[in-house]
Amino acid sequence: MILRSPGSEATGEYPPADVRVYDELGRSGERMLPFYRYIVIWSGLYTVHGGVTDWSNDTLGIISFSNELWSNSQYFTSPELREQQGQQGSGIGQQVANHYFNDFLEFGAELTEWTEFEHPQFGKVEVGGAFRKTFGRVPPRFMNEELCHRNMAFTLYQADEMPQMRIGETKVESLGDGVFRVWVDLVNGKAAPTILAKAAANNVVRPDILTADGSGIEVLSAAWVPSKWRPAIAQSIDQADLRRIIVRSGHPGRTTRTLQYLVKGGGKLMVRYASQKGGTVEKTVVLQ
Repeated sequence: MILRSPGSEATGEYPPADVRVYDELGRSGERMLPFYRYIVIWSGLYTVHGGVTDWSNDTLGIISFSNELWSNSQYFTSPELREQQGQQGSGIGQQVANHYFNDFLEFGAELTEWTEFEHPQFGKVEVGGAFRKTFGRVPPRFMNEELCHRNMAFTLYQADEMPQMRIGETKVESLGDGVFRVWVDLVNGKAAPTILAKAAANNVVRPDILTADGSGIEVLSAAWVPSKWRPAIAQSIDQADLRRIIVRSGHPGRTTRTLQYLVKGGGKLMVRYASQKGGTVEKTVVLQ
């Protein structure tokens, strides 16, 4: 299983923006990990209060999964064998499948032999004849390599989809009298946002910071606009210092956002985007 929070129904589902990220990663994980199902802990397994994935997501703002590392379905994996498991008398039917696997692939190692034991009340008795407590709970040793490799690959895939900011194209338009309109594309090509919506609501991750610095350059206004190629009326960012804009909601995943500056001055304008989880990137724009 590929498990994600919330662990309790009472917590409520995560914001839709966060769920979209989890769904993309979890469903890709199902393809990488055959027989694993991507499920929400409380609805697909059982209720958990104070689980580690709740803590890491809600308190640290980290996208978190908890994988159950084995599925009994992996004992017989082909469609033909799966069909035989549902047939009585097939040799690997539901009642005898574990014995078949143990006898022919584990060479009897998972079944305890009957052994005499001197019981203090009943005298000489025999104990055994049962599967070891680890059978069905952990993978057979000869299947460990594939299991570890697939889960490692899923972990690296998740890490590769963490936010990665970059500054894309820029555009400058002179309006005369030393005033320029500057457009800057801010890009996050990964699945994860720089700040989860839940983390932003809980104020558990430092806001992203967007700065614009240049000698003798004054920032007159700043606004998020749909595109640098299609002029549009946009609501100005209402912050006291537009040279240092606080982006509390972060930058979404798989998204390019365009910021439009109106500046006065000349020379070089250094634009920098600093994110705790998405990294720090910068680009110099020449005002001319």
